[in-house]
Amino acid sequence: MTWDNFTREEFACSHCGKNEIQDKAIDFAQELRDECGFPLIVTSGYRCPDHPAERSKMKPGTHSRGVAVDFGVSGGKARILAQIALRKSR
Repeated sequence: MTWDNFTREEFACSHCGKNEIQDKAIDFAQELRDECGFPLIVTSGYRCPDHPAERSKMKPGTHSRGVAVDFGVSGGKARILAQIALRKSR
């Protein structure tokens, strides 16, 4: 599967390189990018259980299941992204 603005490699674990991101997470990221109309830089996608952010939790989170993505956006663009994401996730 391919996406217009993302590659699967962008979602790999920054700790070990393993990549178990789910296609549906990338699909959702692409939908958000299409609606936002501005680039979305992936700062975190899949996280292995040994990733420091996951090890600090009581139990692994959505990143370790490959269904969460963090983007590096700020200011007005962050507000736009949040509004679109909330609307689409309902």
